[in-house]
Amino acid sequence: MENKLACIGQLTTIILLVSPFPQFVFCHKKSLEKNASIKDISFKYLLANFLCYQVWVAYSFKVNNVDLIIINMIGAVINSIFLVLYMYVKCTINQHSQYMLMILISLPMIYLAHSSSLSMDNTGLFATTLSVMMYGLTLDSVGDTLKTRDGKTVNLGITAACIINGLIWFFYSLLVKDIYLCIP
Repeated sequence: MENKLACIGQLTTIILLVSPFPQFVFCHKKSLEKNASIKDISFKYLLANFLCYQVWVAYSFKVNNVDLIIINMIGAVINSIFLVLYMYVKCTINQHSQYMLMILISLPMIYLAHSSSLSMDNTGLFATTLSVMMYGLTLDSVGDTLKTRDGKTVNLGITAACIINGLIWFFYSLLVKDIYLCIP
């Protein structure tokens, strides 16, 4: 049962991971058009997602859970690609210094999560905290929706996928008895 839930959870997570892809399809555009294309993407959200998946990879290895290792590695790779594309666009228009500094600040946290100096429980707590913070960053768009009272800014498909994804991973966490996976 837990393997089936993990597979379904991995599928819904992949759907969520690739949802920003259309905003990154800009190979044919010029630098300023590329910048306009990614203007709606929050760098804070991309960085939090990148950091979160990196720490979850560290936790997954520490608990030796193959289901978590697979999806978190996929998430880490996809988020790394999005972050590189974002930085590429910002570098082409010379607006990259503040973003590069934020990435450099996150690297020691990733190293700490993967090191043996942080226990499995502390790594799990770190990953859980980052997940909750990441979910909080997604609430940025809720303010715009409430101000404009326009439901068009809410992507119903992604919202439904988030709810289903959360429920699947919640039930999976109960089956494998993992409190750190359960909380977010």
